[in-house]
Amino acid sequence: MAQEIELKFIVNYDAVDALRN
Repeated sequence: MAQEIELKFIVNYDAVDALRN
């Protein structure tokens, strides 16, 4: 379960980084 949350956080962070660029 912790991995699932971590993965979701990583994907969300990547999306935010893409929006910044």
